[in-house]
Order: sequence, then structure tokens, then C-alpha cells
Amino acid sequence: MVARSAGRACGRSRGGILPLGGVAAAGKPGMKRRWTFLGRLQVSRFRGFFMVCGAVALGLAVWLGGGAALQVGKAWLAPVLIKRAWASAVEAGGMPPPPWPWADTRPVLRLSVPRLHVDRYILDGANGRALAFGPVLSNPGGVHVIYGHRDTHFAFLESIRLGDRLLVQTVNGPPVPYRVHEIAVRDEDDIAIVSNGGDAPLVLVTCYPFHALDPTGRLRYVLLAAREHGGPAGLALAR
Repeated sequence: MVARSAGRACGRSRGGILPLGGVAAAGKPGMKRRWTFLGRLQVSRFRGFFMVCGAVALGLAVWLGGGAALQVGKAWLAPVLIKRAWASAVEAGGMPPPPWPWADTRPVLRLSVPRLHVDRYILDGANGRALAFGPVLSNPGGVHVIYGHRDTHFAFLESIRLGDRLLVQTVNGPPVPYRVHEIAVRDEDDIAIVSNGGDAPLVLVTCYPFHALDPTGRLRYVLLAAREHGGPAGLALAR
């Protein structure tokens, strides 16, 4: 009776129901080894299945997330390459080269805020491609306007105070000091500078509010700075 029970258990094992080792011990000794072999075979079959599923899942993750990973890599590496391009130009005394061979921009200014221990390299060309890698410079009407993203390169603007000193440096010259004398929030179409001559003002612009979830708002945070010893008397945001 015990042998027949073991046989029926073995028959069910061929159908995919694996017997417990205690039943085999009461039957033929060889059957335990056979069931163990079948169990290993079935586990191996499932192990291969899971490995294939894992490989497919990994491939999908790389395919779907590859673009994001590439952007993260660029965001990490770009400042290093931009700083290196600036340093090479300072050493050679010439125009900074593109930070990477296919870049359509180059660093043209260095902006520092001593109180906040902030250094930013300003890129040429006020376009979205350059803006992704750093603040960008525009010169409408001789006014130096620098744009930057509120959550990355220009996040420090939230900590700027009236009277703060800014240093602006070109590759071939010493740092030029500016003082912040006006801070305002304006609509993106309502930013105008009134200047009665003198040195070109420095204007820093980023999106506002700083921590808003919607990145498409129309408000802009505007900082106006005048060159030291020149004074801000003839320089102001238009009302």
C-alpha cells in the first residue's frame, strides 16, 4: 500500500505537483532522488524564465529612462566642462572655446556673489539650449541681462539682498563690482530699463515664485545692479 501511494505521488509529480520528501522516504529510495531531480529541473526552468523577465525589464528601463539618465549626466558634467573652458581661456588670454565640441555656446562672463560664496559662468546666446547648462547673457540696447533657471543656476537669487555686491569678470579683465539697488517682481512682458547714460546696468532675471509647481508662469524676479562708483541715479526699472 505504501509503494502504491508513493507511485501515485510520483505520477502526480509528472503533472507538476511536486511530492514532499517524507512520502518518498516510505517508498523506494531511488524515487526520492528522482523527485529531487524533477524538482531541480522545474526550479531551473523557472529560474531561466525569471532571468529572461529580468533582462526584458532591465532593457525597458534603460530604453524608457535612458533619456532622463542622459540629461542627468549632462547636468552633472556640463559645469565641469564650462569651468575648464573658462580656465583655459584665462590662461591663454583668448576667447573661451566651446565647452564641448558640438556646443553652440561658450562662457563669456563670470558672476560672483561674495556674501553667498556663489560663482556662476555666464554663457553666450540667450536660447533654451544654452540655458539648460547655465545662465545666459543677452545685450538688448547695451543692457547686460542675464537669465537663469530659478531651481538650478539662479536659485541663489532668492537670497540676494539690496546692497549686495556682485562681481562681473570677462576673460581678459579684472572683476568689475556692482551693487544691487532694486529688486522687483514683474510680468515677463513688463520688464524695461530706464537709463540716462553712464555704465550699462546689470540685470538678473529668473522665474517667480521660486518654489512654484507650475514652471510656465508669467512672473519674473528681477534684480537691478549698478556699477560701483557710477551710482544708480540714472538707472531704474520702468514703472
